[in-house]
Amino acid sequence: PAASLALHNRGDRHPKNKGQNKKKRPQAAIILLINRGMNELPPQKRFAKPALMTVTTSTRPNWYSHPDLDRLAVKRRDPDFYAQRLYAENTRFVPVWRGKHLVERQPEGARGVAKPVYISPQVDWWPEYVATAPILLGESPDPDGPGPLEPYTYFAIDLSQIPEPKDFAPLIDLGAFVDLRRIGPMLGAGEAAILAYARGMITWHQKHKFCGVCGGPTAQREAGFIRACLNPDCTEHGPTIHHPRTDPAVIM
Repeated sequence: PAASLALHNRGDRHPKNKGQNKKKRPQAAIILLINRGMNELPPQKRFAKPALMTVTTSTRPNWYSHPDLDRLAVKRRDPDFYAQRLYAENTRFVPVWRGKHLVERQPEGARGVAKPVYISPQVDWWPEYVATAPILLGESPDPDGPGPLEPYTYFAIDLSQIPEPKDFAPLIDLGAFVDLRRIGPMLGAGEAAILAYARGMITWHQKHKFCGVCGGPTAQREAGFIRACLNPDCTEHGPTIHHPRTDPAVIM
């Protein structure tokens, strides 16, 4: 192999340090030894006796994951199923306004609690103000409660066309739009996951209105999970189909 991992006590690597600063010796550390460096050591010291090290891993789950959400990957391709669920009594709309989510207003001085506001599809004003057709997120029981026997169906709706929500009569008494980064830790894990999911899908649709291959306009398909180029000559095989982005990230 190009490199080997060994555990050493740093104080033992230098003879001049023996017997000195015993109380200040660093704990066992991982040192990456390149082959060249390994070959320069005497044979009897090429593989030092490893020191003990305790490795701990975090058991805290991803706060924005929802293991109980059925994304309906097959059913969302059925226009009849989409239309039926869109106006069902147990359907919840997750409103997003310019990247922010609607939450209940808390009494003055209340801290540490946030409750998302869902909109019923039965209200008559939403079709006029949505920027795109509602995006089917999936179905799940109440994410942070016992929930009904029949699960809720969740749709994300983009209300960014409303100039100012605080001046929009149907929303004034419902709550206020707040950035998810401010309220995420105050939500239940299931609710936080659904809000993050809704925001991600709507952001993707906002930024992919045109085809990345030919520059032509795209249209929403399959309940919001693909965008199809409307140019029949986009490629030699026909229009390009675009899928939501997956951006893996890690904090080091």
